[in-house]
Amino acid sequence: MTIPAPSFRSARLKIERANRHIDEFQTAIADLSSPGFYGVDIHSYDNWVNSIAVLTPRQPIPDSLPLIIGDVVHNLKCAFDHAFAEIIGSALSKADVMFPSAKKREGLIGTTRIKAIVYRLRFLGHRIEPYAAMAAF
Repeated sequence: MTIPAPSFRSARLKIERANRHIDEFQTAIADLSSPGFYGVDIHSYDNWVNSIAVLTPRQPIPDSLPLIIGDVVHNLKCAFDHAFAEIIGSALSKADVMFPSAKKREGLIGTTRIKAIVYRLRFLGHRIEPYAAMAAF
């Protein structure tokens, strides 16, 4: 039985959506980089031997910025889930198909998701490692 090559259409749509959020974020922070947005206060200590410059926004930073960043991250994570679901195909039920993540290797190996990957892409089993930055969380 020949397995059709994945098109990753839905994953690409999620990445396109993330790119739109990134464009929105860049537009929003462009306003924050305007010369008049910040005030500068100089605090000196020890008769001006030590000084600190403090940038203070003259207007509130928009509440939407963290939301936009969250939308970018969410869409990119969903792109992984969509790509993973397409690679795995019918090996798992739809409810259980998402890109696996764990803090340690032991959390990845032996899971249903990884077994399905190994079944479908037999060379991955012994090479799976979590991304090193995950250890910081």
